[in-house]
Amino acid sequence: MPTQVQIFPDRLLLGDTASEVITKLSKIEEVRQIVVTGPKIPKRVPYGPASGIENPHTERKKIKIMDKETDLEVRVGRIILDLDADKEDIDPIIGDITEICDQKISCDYNIETGQYTKPKPTVTEYMRYGKKPDKENKDK
Repeated sequence: MPTQVQIFPDRLLLGDTASEVITKLSKIEEVRQIVVTGPKIPKRVPYGPASGIENPHTERKKIKIMDKETDLEVRVGRIILDLDADKEDIDPIIGDITEICDQKISCDYNIETGQYTKPKPTVTEYMRYGKKPDKENKDK
């Protein structure tokens, strides 16, 4: 079973910092997938007098994750790395991750290993999408 590592900063990361960290982490050979979580940055103002107007948030930008350019739609609160390594072989990889975080993240952070995403689809997802969810099934 693949191992997952969670990087949990004490504060939300700015878009530039998150982009730099993710770019460096994606260059680690054993990293298969990177998941970024945090509070959503709404495209439109959700409430108040400006409700419905486009939200000109400075942190919404394009970032590059593992050779794919994507929009950053959240304020980064956690970074989850899916590693292609066994638990016994993870110490040198964690050393590399720690070195990157020490250079780029200015606040304190925790690095933990464990299972942070679902290893297999739930019953509902299986019923809706089948064994392997794909884009065609999700659009229905």
